[in-house]
Amino acid sequence: MRGYVPRIHGAGAELVIVGNGTPEQARWFIEDFHIDTPVFTDPTLSIHRAVGARRGVQLSKLPRLLVNAVRAMSKGHFQTRVLGDGQQLGGVFVIMPGGTLAYRYLSEVAGDHPDPEVVVSALEGVVSLRPR
Repeated sequence: MRGYVPRIHGAGAELVIVGNGTPEQARWFIEDFHIDTPVFTDPTLSIHRAVGARRGVQLSKLPRLLVNAVRAMSKGHFQTRVLGDGQQLGGVFVIMPGGTLAYRYLSEVAGDHPDPEVVVSALEGVVSLRPR
């Protein structure tokens, strides 16, 4: 999503990352990956539960997990360590002022992410519909 931040900001929005590690692990994440967008952490996983994020390894989805891992490695992305709860999956959401959910994507396996173009287009679409 990093490359889409200018479009996200252009739509009057912000990219926010919510992890599940400790505050110290969140600081390492920010430093290691040079993150310049807001990062929050919820080690209790209450936010992940609230949005319905999946948890655990599902063996039936193992082939998809392996495909995701190969794809990431082929692009030069290697997992060096797990910070936080490694079984907690995430998602991507476009949440409008007032809490309206305009877009929701819940990962089914590790490495399962939506196409950033689809996410940002959804954001731009709902922003264009809002009265100014």
